[in-house]
Amino acid sequence: MASLFEKKILLSIGFMGFWFCCMTLYFVTRISSQEHHYNSHSSGSSSSRLRGGGGPFESSSSKEILMMQQHNLTRDYQYRPSSPKAQVVTFLTPQGGNKRTRGGGRPHSSLEDPDILDRTPFPQSIKNHKWERILHPAEIMRPERDVANDKHSFSRKSNADAAAATDDDADADADDQRTHLLVPPFWKPSHLETDVRSLLGNYGERLITPYEASLIGSHTPSFTNYDVQVGDAEEELIYDNDDPEKKDRVSHIRYVVDEVPPEKIVMLETIYVSISSYRDYRCTHTVEMLFRQAKYPERIRVGIVDQLDPEEDESCIRTSHLKKDCEEDPEQIMCKYAHQMDVYEMDAQLAVGPVFARHIGHRMYRGEYFAMQTDAHMEFVNDWDVDVIEQWRSAKNEMAVLTTYVSSVEKHYNAKTGERDSNVRPYMCQTDFEEDYYNSELTFLMHGQQPEGEPSIVGEPLLIPFWAAGFSFARGHFVVQVPYDQYLPMVFQGEEISIGVRGFTHGYDFYAPEKSVLYHYYHTDPNKKKRKIKRFWEHADKYKGVEKVSKARLLGILQMFGSEVTIPTNTTQDKDEEKQQDAMDGGDASKKEQQIQGEKQQQVDEEHKGKEDKEEEEQKQQQEKEEEEKEENEGDYEIKEISWIAIDEKLYGTGKVRTVQKFLDTFGIDLKKMKVQKHLCRFVDAPMTKIFTKAMRSDKMGIDYDKITYQFKDPEEYGKTWEQYM
Repeated sequence: MASLFEKKILLSIGFMGFWFCCMTLYFVTRISSQEHHYNSHSSGSSSSRLRGGGGPFESSSSKEILMMQQHNLTRDYQYRPSSPKAQVVTFLTPQGGNKRTRGGGRPHSSLEDPDILDRTPFPQSIKNHKWERILHPAEIMRPERDVANDKHSFSRKSNADAAAATDDDADADADDQRTHLLVPPFWKPSHLETDVRSLLGNYGERLITPYEASLIGSHTPSFTNYDVQVGDAEEELIYDNDDPEKKDRVSHIRYVVDEVPPEKIVMLETIYVSISSYRDYRCTHTVEMLFRQAKYPERIRVGIVDQLDPEEDESCIRTSHLKKDCEEDPEQIMCKYAHQMDVYEMDAQLAVGPVFARHIGHRMYRGEYFAMQTDAHMEFVNDWDVDVIEQWRSAKNEMAVLTTYVSSVEKHYNAKTGERDSNVRPYMCQTDFEEDYYNSELTFLMHGQQPEGEPSIVGEPLLIPFWAAGFSFARGHFVVQVPYDQYLPMVFQGEEISIGVRGFTHGYDFYAPEKSVLYHYYHTDPNKKKRKIKRFWEHADKYKGVEKVSKARLLGILQMFGSEVTIPTNTTQDKDEEKQQDAMDGGDASKKEQQIQGEKQQQVDEEHKGKEDKEEEEQKQQQEKEEEEKEENEGDYEIKEISWIAIDEKLYGTGKVRTVQKFLDTFGIDLKKMKVQKHLCRFVDAPMTKIFTKAMRSDKMGIDYDKITYQFKDPEEYGKTWEQYM
């Protein structure tokens, strides 16, 4: 009869045998499912082991396999470190997917913020989402139609009617001949339980918090420091279960890499680059250089709004110019990174200017850590992605936006080496009022030519008052909170003041980069030959009167005219007569005062008293000048109504973190007089940075303008008034 010890041994052996049988069955089943993976399209997900020369993709190395293009698909990456003591780490899990961990623990990485693992996968394509049907913005912003002949006419003065005009019901009146467009929806992250803009400051009602800002931004792994070997990666296809009609359609590709040492994994902040192109033959070159010149091109996703004539123009992401087919040479830029390129193509006849094109570009954003905007005719310096991120970080401001007009390629950029030929860079500080060509009642701010020079501050970007459309680089939440206005068709001059003022009132701060990372072709091709540039105005006849209505909205939504305009009733002649009389009265008073002063100076020390009198005289003159300005501002005014369409004002309006008036007062802009204090650049070039950065919030969430009392005055007239704040 077996002893108790022998029974325990037999029981242990039996248990081990049972465990061995179960594991054998598990692996046999797993291998079998991998071999038949591509022969059975069941709903859910399936996987297959990637091995050189086998499987659905044949390749000499799994690194090539990992980089193989699968256009329109989202790619997610998972890593299982080889160390048995390490947890299973899941990076960038698919939306709604489960995170794998060993021992039930939470996924982690060496990043400062462990929650980064729960965020948005990269890259995402706009083609993975159902598009929205909207009314073409020119249909909304056109002048009033003849109601008798057009049943679809609506009043510009009625927001309700304007909103109704955007009804996207496909079963609307069959005879509705208005133009509609299918556009990508704004980013709606599934990892957030609420509307992203409600979470981020509730549509500008308040400043976003550091935690809220941290919720925005995807990361992606880099293979730069590790050569992935054959057999390292397992490919898992995720099928679309939500849509019965697409249940056999692959929506995601997920890679699980077993053998990459944890210390070799480099997680990169992703960059979304928005480019709007109007029939631009240099667009393809710009996209190629965008990836070629980056140190980590795997972190970049580009969204291109390609406005073209289908009979004359080629797509921006064309491959017809390549020396070899992508199948023959998949390492070519337009082949290797095709899955990181999204294109929205629009017939050029429907193009209504840069504002709407870039609005669509903002719709194409999909949760990247950084968001950048530039033009379709650019060159980039070597490692521009690392360079621009370092410059952004040097501002030490989560709300920083690097922005400026871009220097010309000529005399600034060496195309052979990819390096800068010059250390100068522009900075934004020039603006003035310009009367609208179509409506003299509307006057708006327009940024003119900007100065260019070597940095006056080293080691950090230069704080500036204005935003520029040619180059903008910020955290992703900037384009989420301050998207381009959908309802400004045919506006060219005006997009920068729109984004600039709205960005300021949402709490963002603008900086000129210390070094340029990209350069602009101005009417020339790379061979320095003049080329005729196509403009969206070539179809302006289709949209007569639209620009006038759009500009009224631009000023109204920025509160830079609103719905009322004040016009002085007194004539210019009356003003001149009043000023002449004041000057005469002031002249007589001045003579009497001089006589009295002369008598007093004979009784006291001449130098001492002369100094006091001089100070008193300056103070009196300043007081008289201020009183004169006050009287002018308090004159009789006639109120005149200016109507503007306020549709979706919540989406595209100003924020409440700062006021528009604070922006105007700080930078010497007077709306009533339509006057801008001159020589602002002298203040911007260093003093502004030194003074205003003292008001940086302790949590680095932007500059607290409630602590800033300085108001710029023309130094030619008032002297360097900022020096007392230094």
